[in-house]
Amino acid sequence: MLTFAASFGLNKALVLSGVLDFSLWGWLLWIPVLLAEAKLREARNLGRERVIARIQARHDETPLKSAP
Repeated sequence: MLTFAASFGLNKALVLSGVLDFSLWGWLLWIPVLLAEAKLREARNLGRERVIARIQARHDETPLKSAP
């Protein structure tokens, strides 16, 4: 929400000050947010894969008990 407010405010300030007729410069503030989101998504997927691998390894280590 903060990034949206900052980008919208910057665009409005550039247009209202007369520097630009139309501005998309403020939307560049989203780049760090999107990069951080991509890194967090990658870390989440890596963590999920590691947890699944540990569970699978633990499952493979336990001996199967035969039913009577």
